[in-house]
Amino acid sequence: MPLTSPHYRPLIMPEYKFHPARITIKHWQLRDLISTPKCSPGQMFYPCDRAIHSLDLSNGKDTVVADFDFEPRCLQTTTNVIIGGGLQDLTDIRDTGRDSRLSASPARGLFAVHNRYTGDYYSGELGDFINNAVSLYEESPTRLRAVVCNNDCSLYFTDIHTSSFEVSESIKLTSPLNHAAVSPDGKMIVACGDTPKLMMLSQGESQGWSLNKVFDSKSDRGFSVAFHPSGVVFGAAFEDGMARLYDTRSLKMPLAEIKTTRPMEMNGAFRCLKFSTGPEDLVFISEQMHRVHIVDLRDFQNHQVLTVPTLLSPPPPSNDNDHDDSSSGPTLSSPALSSSPSPPSASSSSPSASSSAPRPVLQSFEEVMGVAYDAGSEFDRYRVNNGYFDPSTQAYTPAYARYSRYGHDDSGISGLTWSEHDGGCLVVGTDTGVGLWKVDGWGRRTFPAYSIC
Repeated sequence: MPLTSPHYRPLIMPEYKFHPARITIKHWQLRDLISTPKCSPGQMFYPCDRAIHSLDLSNGKDTVVADFDFEPRCLQTTTNVIIGGGLQDLTDIRDTGRDSRLSASPARGLFAVHNRYTGDYYSGELGDFINNAVSLYEESPTRLRAVVCNNDCSLYFTDIHTSSFEVSESIKLTSPLNHAAVSPDGKMIVACGDTPKLMMLSQGESQGWSLNKVFDSKSDRGFSVAFHPSGVVFGAAFEDGMARLYDTRSLKMPLAEIKTTRPMEMNGAFRCLKFSTGPEDLVFISEQMHRVHIVDLRDFQNHQVLTVPTLLSPPPPSNDNDHDDSSSGPTLSSPALSSSPSPPSASSSSPSASSSAPRPVLQSFEEVMGVAYDAGSEFDRYRVNNGYFDPSTQAYTPAYARYSRYGHDDSGISGLTWSEHDGGCLVVGTDTGVGLWKVDGWGRRTFPAYSIC
């Protein structure tokens, strides 16, 4: 007798914390601008123009910890080291007086390191064009390295010293590079760029890094890659609004394919992909504007969408007896539970916060978009069909309704990360601040309810 109507719990809690912050996006496609060190999960770092800020996720205390001599387009941190990448432009040269051979190469890449322990700051040219992404990893307890992705098609490996950095290795690939991720054991790298292809590199025992596999994702340009903490699974997110999860042991077909809520629209382009750590087994993927996908890695079927309001603000006091659909708090679209959406109120487009607490809105993908699991697939792949979520009605509408609803001064999501702070939480950066959502830990440790028919 088959089990039907699985009642999934929300993957994250509807309540959230908010801390004001001004996170500046200096390149409209590069949106991996917040970072929480593993050893200091209660701290989040972000850029505001040239200043690097540290935000205490417990109390919202905001402190400037470094001043770069350029505006970073990407950022990564450990507890004591902050690195950033970008490019040299006319503003940087005029304001800093940097001698950069302006007439010969006005847009060379820049790379900077700030050592919080010693206070040292140093920067220099790296690469011929913009540095799109930086990643930090420890090759040994005494050797900290950075992987830098440049538009000149090169992957640069830099050794980070106390008061300097040096390029120890570089690999020329076939397309401009947008992002790269190092496996947890430090023996594998996956990179993506302005091509549908994904590139995998490995490190030999005595030699450096080498390219050992290139395969076609059958998608558009890649902008984010990440490894699961196990090192066995990695994910890649693409500008066409498709994300794929792969098993490193068998790359013939992806384990799962996750689609945007807004296909064929730049607002729905995927920009950032991150995995949770610990027992939660979740993957998070941000669309360019105001939506974050949350997928359960245990079966790939529980897929929810967090809609972050245009102006994220502190959650209003909770009132269980009053619900206002015009609340500017986030809404949660679930593929499992179904509820009838309420009509939008006249003030639904107002950026001001409602006086009532934001409530999650849960709907079934099976009901509104068709079967989420393609059991007939040769490789039993999990899919989420194309859909379009309209936050003004809190319901799915036909995919042809693809119109931008955001002002020119609204930059959308600036980054997302997973933090072990407070037992584990999703951290999302926006124009107005940072939102924190805790995972439903109790629900992740219990079985869902079923009805038998």
